Amino acid sequence: MKKQRVFSFLEGYLIFIALIFIYGGFVSLQTSFEVSIIMFSISTFQLVYIWRSITLKITVNQQFKKTIETEQEVEDKLDKEKSKVYQEVKQMFLEKLLEKELTQNYPEAKIFRNVRCPRHDGSSTQIDLIMLDESGIYVFEAKNLSAKISGNWAEDNMTLYYESGQTFEKYYNPIKQNENHIKALSSILGVNIDEFINIVVLGEKTFYENRDNVPLNTSITKIKNLHKTIKFHKNRSKVELSQNRIGTIQELLDKHMIEPAAE
Repeated sequence: MKKQRVFSFLEGYLIFIALIFIYGGFVSLQTSFEVSIIMFSISTFQLVYIWRSITLKITVNQQFKKTIETEQEVEDKLDKEKSKVYQEVKQMFLEKLLEKELTQNYPEAKIFRNVRCPRHDGSSTQIDLIMLDESGIYVFEAKNLSAKISGNWAEDNMTLYYESGQTFEKYYNPIKQNENHIKALSSILGVNIDEFINIVVLGEKTFYENRDNVPLNTSITKIKNLHKTIKFHKNRSKVELSQNRIGTIQELLDKHMIEPAAE
């Protein structure tokens, strides 16, 4: 289940057509009663369809909201340890779903999951998914939260608003988090920053207020829009990675950075 747009282009178009038939029905009253009845019948059918479509979407949205509220109530009742496990399961589910989408839609690309990339200071950073493609190196950061992200995407910290009314004011900006991943990868792989694409994938119940100050080569998206987002970047990309270069990068990832995900 996902949130529906209550009024779409289709409904607007059908209302416009229905109004034309209503107008035609009134005009036809002067010449042909039968034609007028047909036009009124068609317009009535269209208006009933629109009404049923909109009410169905409203019902779906109400159920969607109730599902989110129920999930939040469950999370609020969990103790700290169980809540941590629950969040880890949600995160793992989104990452698996993301990996499945990439594997099915881009079989020619090289996909890496749970990449642990070393930094120069001896620490390491974990990257959810990487996709090597001729159009660039796509680095994915997945966030599966039952909350709304608010703030400026150019800032380091943002605010989380939960359905329960709770807020968390120092939530690390996932775009910035993934930028740090890309910097670490760029340094280790010897690849220019411009050849990376930063994509933040949000869970179905994770919302955001705006796209203000989202940098170039960066997108915020959801699984349902993932293919469209990647297609956008592929079409505008000026990067052309040869198969030899992709193979070299793959060898570096395999040799130095891939670690099995913790079971």
